[in-house]
Amino acid sequence: MQLTDFLTAGLAGGILMGLVAETGYRSGLFRMSLFLIDGEFAMKLIGLKHSRSLAYLLGLPIHLMTGTMFGLAYGLLCRLIPLNPQDPVTVAIYTFFLWISMLFCALPIAGQGWMGRKAGNRVWFEQFFVHIAFGVGLWWVLGSIAEGIV
Repeated sequence: MQLTDFLTAGLAGGILMGLVAETGYRSGLFRMSLFLIDGEFAMKLIGLKHSRSLAYLLGLPIHLMTGTMFGLAYGLLCRLIPLNPQDPVTVAIYTFFLWISMLFCALPIAGQGWMGRKAGNRVWFEQFFVHIAFGVGLWWVLGSIAEGIV
Protein backbone atom coordinates (compact mmCIF):
# COMPACT_ATOMS: atom_id res chain seq x y z
CA MET A 1 0.00 0.00 0.00
CA GLN A 2 1.37 3.42 -1.00
CA LEU A 3 1.55 6.40 1.36
CA THR A 4 -0.82 8.25 -0.97
CA ASP A 5 -3.41 5.60 -0.08
CA PHE A 6 -3.09 6.59 3.56
CA LEU A 7 -3.38 10.27 2.65
CA THR A 8 -6.60 9.49 0.76
CA ALA A 9 -7.96 7.39 3.62
CA GLY A 10 -7.10 10.11 6.14
CA LEU A 11 -8.88 12.69 4.01
CA ALA A 12 -11.96 10.45 3.80
CA GLY A 13 -11.86 9.93 7.57
CA GLY A 14 -11.54 13.68 8.09
CA ILE A 15 -14.50 14.35 5.80
CA LEU A 16 -16.68 11.81 7.59
CA MET A 17 -15.57 13.08 10.99
CA GLY A 18 -16.28 16.67 10.00
CA LEU A 19 -19.71 15.78 8.63
CA VAL A 20 -20.67 13.96 11.82
CA ALA A 21 -19.37 16.80 14.00
CA GLU A 22 -21.03 19.54 11.97
CA THR A 23 -24.34 17.67 11.72
CA GLY A 24 -24.30 17.12 15.48
CA TYR A 25 -23.42 20.76 16.11
CA ARG A 26 -26.05 22.23 13.79
CA SER A 27 -28.74 19.90 15.12
CA GLY A 28 -27.95 20.90 18.69
CA LEU A 29 -26.79 17.43 19.73
CA PHE A 30 -23.14 18.52 19.93
CA ARG A 31 -21.70 21.60 21.57
CA MET A 32 -18.69 21.85 19.30
CA SER A 33 -18.03 22.30 15.59
CA LEU A 34 -14.59 21.01 14.65
CA PHE A 35 -14.49 23.44 11.72
CA LEU A 36 -15.15 26.41 14.03
CA ILE A 37 -12.65 25.23 16.63
CA ASP A 38 -9.92 24.85 13.99
CA GLY A 39 -10.77 28.14 12.33
CA GLU A 40 -11.03 30.12 15.57
CA PHE A 41 -7.69 28.74 16.71
CA ALA A 42 -6.08 29.76 13.41
CA MET A 43 -7.61 33.24 13.67
CA LYS A 44 -6.23 33.69 17.20
CA LEU A 45 -2.85 32.39 16.08
CA ILE A 46 -2.51 34.93 13.26
CA GLY A 47 -4.24 37.73 15.14
CA LEU A 48 -7.43 38.09 13.10
CA LYS A 49 -10.63 39.52 14.53
CA HIS A 50 -13.29 36.89 15.21
CA SER A 51 -15.68 36.19 12.38
CA ARG A 52 -17.83 33.09 12.20
CA SER A 53 -17.71 32.91 8.40
CA LEU A 54 -13.92 33.37 8.36
CA ALA A 55 -13.60 30.71 11.06
CA TYR A 56 -15.45 28.26 8.80
CA LEU A 57 -13.43 29.36 5.77
CA LEU A 58 -10.16 28.69 7.60
CA GLY A 59 -11.37 25.76 9.68
CA LEU A 60 -12.60 23.53 6.89
CA PRO A 61 -9.27 23.18 5.03
CA ILE A 62 -7.35 22.99 8.31
CA HIS A 63 -9.57 20.16 9.49
CA LEU A 64 -9.22 18.28 6.19
CA MET A 65 -5.44 18.73 6.14
CA THR A 66 -5.28 17.46 9.72
CA GLY A 67 -7.27 14.34 8.82
CA THR A 68 -5.03 13.79 5.80
CA MET A 69 -1.91 14.09 7.94
CA PHE A 70 -3.30 11.67 10.51
CA GLY A 71 -3.87 9.22 7.66
CA LEU A 72 -0.24 9.68 6.60
CA ALA A 73 0.93 9.22 10.20
CA TYR A 74 -1.03 5.97 10.36
CA GLY A 75 0.65 4.79 7.17
CA LEU A 76 4.09 5.64 8.50
CA LEU A 77 3.30 3.88 11.77
CA CYS A 78 2.19 0.77 9.87
CA ARG A 79 5.49 0.82 7.98
CA LEU A 80 7.58 1.43 11.09
CA ILE A 81 5.85 -1.29 13.09
CA PRO A 82 4.78 -4.13 10.82
CA LEU A 83 1.00 -3.80 11.19
CA ASN A 84 -1.86 -4.74 8.92
CA PRO A 85 -3.36 -1.32 8.14
CA GLN A 86 -6.77 -2.80 7.26
CA ASP A 87 -7.11 -4.59 10.61
CA PRO A 88 -10.08 -2.97 12.38
CA VAL A 89 -8.46 -3.49 15.80
CA THR A 90 -5.31 -1.67 14.68
CA VAL A 91 -7.39 1.20 13.28
CA ALA A 92 -9.44 1.31 16.50
CA ILE A 93 -6.33 1.49 18.68
CA TYR A 94 -4.85 4.25 16.52
CA THR A 95 -8.14 6.16 16.59
CA PHE A 96 -8.38 5.74 20.36
CA PHE A 97 -4.99 7.42 20.76
CA LEU A 98 -6.09 10.23 18.42
CA TRP A 99 -9.17 10.73 20.63
CA ILE A 100 -7.07 10.86 23.80
CA SER A 101 -4.69 13.32 22.12
CA MET A 102 -7.64 15.50 21.14
CA LEU A 103 -8.99 15.59 24.69
CA PHE A 104 -5.74 16.21 26.52
CA CYS A 105 -3.62 18.10 23.97
CA ALA A 106 -5.47 19.61 21.00
CA LEU A 107 -8.55 20.96 22.78
CA PRO A 108 -6.58 22.62 25.60
CA ILE A 109 -4.13 24.12 23.08
CA ALA A 110 -7.08 25.43 21.05
CA GLY A 111 -8.37 27.18 24.18
CA GLN A 112 -11.24 24.78 24.86
CA GLY A 113 -9.92 23.55 28.19
CA TRP A 114 -9.21 20.09 29.50
CA MET A 115 -11.34 17.61 27.52
CA GLY A 116 -13.13 20.54 25.84
CA ARG A 117 -14.98 21.52 29.02
CA LYS A 118 -15.25 25.17 28.01
CA ALA A 119 -17.68 24.07 25.31
CA GLY A 120 -19.51 21.61 27.56
CA ASN A 121 -19.13 18.76 30.03
CA ARG A 122 -19.97 16.07 27.49
CA VAL A 123 -17.60 17.20 24.72
CA TRP A 124 -15.38 14.22 25.51
CA PHE A 125 -18.30 11.97 24.54
CA GLU A 126 -19.01 13.93 21.34
CA GLN A 127 -15.35 13.62 20.43
CA PHE A 128 -15.57 9.89 20.98
CA PHE A 129 -18.29 9.64 18.30
CA VAL A 130 -16.53 11.87 15.80
CA HIS A 131 -13.31 9.93 16.24
CA ILE A 132 -15.20 6.70 15.62
CA ALA A 133 -16.37 8.31 12.36
CA PHE A 134 -12.75 9.12 11.48
CA GLY A 135 -11.67 5.56 12.22
CA VAL A 136 -14.50 4.07 10.17
CA GLY A 137 -13.67 6.32 7.22
CA LEU A 138 -9.97 5.50 7.45
CA TRP A 139 -10.62 1.77 7.74
CA TRP A 140 -13.24 1.64 4.98
CA VAL A 141 -11.12 3.49 2.43
CA LEU A 142 -7.99 1.47 3.21
CA GLY A 143 -9.98 -1.74 2.80
CA SER A 144 -11.55 -0.48 -0.43
CA ILE A 145 -8.15 0.42 -1.82
CA ALA A 146 -6.73 -2.98 -0.85
CA GLU A 147 -9.64 -4.70 -2.61
CA GLY A 148 -9.24 -2.52 -5.70
CA ILE A 149 -12.65 -0.89 -5.28
CA VAL A 150 -11.23 2.63 -5.03
